[in-house]
Amino acid sequence: MIDFKQVKTANWSYLFLNILMMIMLAFSVSIHRAMGATFLLMFIISLFSFRKNINQKLHAFEKTWLILLLCFFISTIVSLYFSRLDTFRWNSLDVPFRFILVIPVYLLLKRVMLSEKMFWVGVLIGSISAGAIGIYQHSILNIYRTFGETNNPIVYGNVSICLAMISLVGFLSFNKGSILRKSIFMIGVISGLVASLLSGARGGWIALPIVFTYWLWVNRGTLGKYKQISIILVFTLATVFLFQFEKIGISDRFNQAVNDVKELVFENNKQTSIGVRIEMIRATWLIFKENPWLGSGPDTFIQQTNKLELEKKVVFLNDQLAHPHNEFLNMMYSRGIVGLVIVLLIFGSPL
Repeated sequence: MIDFKQVKTANWSYLFLNILMMIMLAFSVSIHRAMGATFLLMFIISLFSFRKNINQKLHAFEKTWLILLLCFFISTIVSLYFSRLDTFRWNSLDVPFRFILVIPVYLLLKRVMLSEKMFWVGVLIGSISAGAIGIYQHSILNIYRTFGETNNPIVYGNVSICLAMISLVGFLSFNKGSILRKSIFMIGVISGLVASLLSGARGGWIALPIVFTYWLWVNRGTLGKYKQISIILVFTLATVFLFQFEKIGISDRFNQAVNDVKELVFENNKQTSIGVRIEMIRATWLIFKENPWLGSGPDTFIQQTNKLELEKKVVFLNDQLAHPHNEFLNMMYSRGIVGLVIVLLIFGSPL
């Protein structure tokens, strides 16, 4: 038996952090606010050892990345100050504050080096549970676009597809693993993809062929010609099969997009899903041209688009479109060139 009195406090902390990490990944879309709650606990723990964490040796690219997170917060403050200080709301700092909270948590996790096994367990549980809850909501509750416990199909679908891609990395990484282990990872991949498909979040689907092509290019030296052809063939056949499987709804979403484009091109109908997105892109560009360097400030999209609509420059369905439906466009209008470049570097520097 384990003598718990002899277990050091450091070991208890390490175990607790591993459990938090596993829970954050495992229940990210199946339990409401599980990801936020576990991350908050990690942040609190990181504060108690912040001096030790910040004094550790970091690689140059890590220092650059952490500085970029800080720069994003500063750029938001500057943008707010010069654009809309008179209508300031605290929730405008929600996303920038999250970027700041990442810094001490990253330093903590970097120093303690959490268990790889616990990470994979969390990913697999998260991906499989995402698929299970998606199937339940779609088949039993007859919900056309499933959303898990996030109350948002786009968030649910995109988190699920991320879990699927991480599961795929696990599947490819354990080449010498047992058939059972590889099978579990493949179940995780399929479950995450099913969850994404049932959510109807088309943005994530667009990323799939891009990620697939990038992966093939990166591994072009290790994959033989016939293996590459086989992988491309399997990917193509799977795509065709899923497209024909009407209950999932891929064909419906695709046909809807095609019809929206036809109505936009031939009838100039902008009151469709695609039409509204095109108008949001146009509006973003017009707002950006007025404030190219620092932007118009966070959470000003409705205010700015209402102004453009009154000037007959854009057409919108309603007044509830609070952002341009794209993170890079969001940075363009709200934080200008400065904010956009910082975010591009944050996302691109780890590559």
